[in-house]
Amino acid sequence: MRVRFTGAYEQPEVNWQADIMSLENYLSSHAGFAPEHGERTALMVAGDLDADPRRILVALPFAEITRREIMQTVVMLRNYRRMREGLRQWSG
Repeated sequence: MRVRFTGAYEQPEVNWQADIMSLENYLSSHAGFAPEHGERTALMVAGDLDADPRRILVALPFAEITRREIMQTVVMLRNYRRMREGLRQWSG
């Protein structure tokens, strides 16, 4: 699912393009990618943060991505204060 929205990032307002998918789909397309510690529960890959729109990929631990998860992800991205280029992963 691709979503475009506006939000802050080190300046008043920027355009975001987020690709949101299930963690299972992401891992199946990146087979050699193993978690560093424990079982991976979610991950985020921020691309070129100087581009317009700024691109980001988010993989969530849900079999199906619903409107609710999309809206919660947009809110999380708008509020995330430590956004940097590269991979961020969360493990359980």
